[in-house]
Amino acid sequence: MLEVVLTSTVLVFICLFMSLFIRKKFIRVIGSMGMMLFSVVALLLYLYVLKISGGPDSGDELAQVVLPVSVYLALAVYGGVLLKKTM
Repeated sequence: MLEVVLTSTVLVFICLFMSLFIRKKFIRVIGSMGMMLFSVVALLLYLYVLKISGGPDSGDELAQVVLPVSVYLALAVYGGVLLKKTM
């Protein structure tokens, strides 16, 4: 399951680079939609893996839950902003 989370995270960053550096409108739209989709999928899979592994360590919730969730959500929102800007 961890491999799926890592794969979806890599796909998020590939879509981010596609939407930032390729100037064709169609590719930017696909990259932005992919970034939104894959970041939400990676977030859900990360939370699932965290749940089945026993949850975060006590006192370390910030580094193990809040920070990764905020990064994935920020990437999803940024993908939405890029999509709206592109269209």
